[in-house]
Amino acid sequence: MNQKATAKRGFPYVSLILIVSLVLVVVILGYSLIDSIGIIGHFDTAAKSNNYKITENHLDVYRYHVAQNQLYTEYMYYQYGMMQDYYGITKMYPNVQSYINAALPSYANTDSFDEGAYNYAEQYLAYCEGAREEGKYDSLVESTKADVDTYVEGLKETAKANDVTFSKYLSKWVGTGVTEKVLREAMTWYYVGIEYAEELFEEYKDATELSEIEKYRDENKGDFYTTKYTYYKLVNNSMKEDIEKCKTADEVKAVIVEYFVEQNFSKLYEEKITKANVTDEAGKDTTRANVKTTLMAIHKLTEDKEVFTDKQTTDYEKAAYAIVTGINTSLTTELGKVYDTGSAAYTDPTSKDATDLQKWLFGDGRKAGDYKVITSETTSSSSSSSSSTTKVTTNIWYCVDKVMVLDEEKTKNAYYLLLTDDDKTKVENAQTAVQKAEAMFAEFEKDPTAEKFAELVEKYAAGTSADLKEKISESGVDEKLGEWLYAEGRKKGDIANIKTEKSGNYIVLFDGENEETWIANGREKVASDKLNDWFEAAVEKYNVTVDYSHEGHDHAEETTSATTEATTSATTEAATEATTEAATEAATEAATDAETAA
Repeated sequence: MNQKATAKRGFPYVSLILIVSLVLVVVILGYSLIDSIGIIGHFDTAAKSNNYKITENHLDVYRYHVAQNQLYTEYMYYQYGMMQDYYGITKMYPNVQSYINAALPSYANTDSFDEGAYNYAEQYLAYCEGAREEGKYDSLVESTKADVDTYVEGLKETAKANDVTFSKYLSKWVGTGVTEKVLREAMTWYYVGIEYAEELFEEYKDATELSEIEKYRDENKGDFYTTKYTYYKLVNNSMKEDIEKCKTADEVKAVIVEYFVEQNFSKLYEEKITKANVTDEAGKDTTRANVKTTLMAIHKLTEDKEVFTDKQTTDYEKAAYAIVTGINTSLTTELGKVYDTGSAAYTDPTSKDATDLQKWLFGDGRKAGDYKVITSETTSSSSSSSSSTTKVTTNIWYCVDKVMVLDEEKTKNAYYLLLTDDDKTKVENAQTAVQKAEAMFAEFEKDPTAEKFAELVEKYAAGTSADLKEKISESGVDEKLGEWLYAEGRKKGDIANIKTEKSGNYIVLFDGENEETWIANGREKVASDKLNDWFEAAVEKYNVTVDYSHEGHDHAEETTSATTEATTSATTEAATEATTEAATEAATEAATDAETAA
């Protein structure tokens, strides 16, 4: 009997554990591989509603779009000096997109853009559902197709500029697994949502009654009412007693003149007359009085004539005029600090946060012409000793000009294009602004419409915006253009070729006048509240839900060296491909080993 053949076989625990372990390796590597190419993101729902679903891949598109907007704004702020460019961003990066590409890696594994992406997802699901219910979704998809195309083409140009394929660009910068199809879907919902929201907003604006606006105004006075005032910060607290008696800005200026004469006359008199051996036959006190009279006359604070002028002939008169000049230099600067541009938005004077000025400006019974000196005290620490403090007293004179003012300006809407001279050293057969304007206007006169204007803008100034400019204030545009827009009798459809002294030529199409600004603003605020109410109801109605557990797009494989971005992109792609290939090979080998062990 074969003892070996009849021996009881032990249970193969070691082999089983090995097989299970290898299978787990296969599963884990397989999952990692699938996730690395974005397949998981295609099925992973980030937000949904009754009829639409936004996947993790779509959410990556929104993250990228939010990042574009934020980084674009940063670059522009640096470029136009609205933010201090400490790091020389605009010198390091020649354009906005190069900065965006360089800056994005620093946000790897962060949630910097998640909030904006989630907001997009929630809002545009609700708006798309609303458009669908109203039967407008398909038509809005069609009308916004050009916007989607433009956005996609812009990214394709960016990919080309970075010398990578479009699919590689999407995978690297937008999100792993994001394809052109995913990009178009996400941006279609984005543009459809915007378009439908704008339509709703305009409908609410048109339906808003004046009584609703007045009610909103009365409940939100701080958004509408301002009080205008003139003010002056006293150069010296010793002036307070005299300034407190002043009822007008001219009276304040007279006190300032007196103060500057007192502070400077004696020293200048010693220099220009006494030490110069000039005889003062009138006497020092009379000269002082005449210097003051001259300064008051110069600044038109009295009707008196100047006593001393630059046309004086005697040595004494010349010396006295030199004293006037010596005082007037700093005096003129100080008089310029009496500002008539003070403005404060309404604040409840009983509020605990109201300042002394707000309590006074909006107190009961306040009226134009009221005046007051408000004193404030602050304490500052010495730079040499933290225990040493200095009390600083500040006195400011205020005079009310207008109480609780509403902005009643009626702004204008217009299409306009500024044509400037070409650089004739660079452009062959360059035209002057006048020549271009005359040619464009001759064509425009034959068909003075917004559509024709857009066509001509493309012809004569390609790349320039042909959009309608709304809420144009007379003070906010070139003087000549403002004069034309605000001319009496101006009506919708009027056109003009306006030549300016410095800017160039404006081709203009007038589109109409707006309501008083406070009414227009109030109408928008009421409509905004109504739209917000609609949105909150839509979230419930269409079962819009957002899964906030999704993490931000991982840019870990992206280069963090901005200066080497262009030259290392191909290397990074090769490394990514090599990593993927290695993972695939490892998974294959593990599976083979598992089968062999089994």
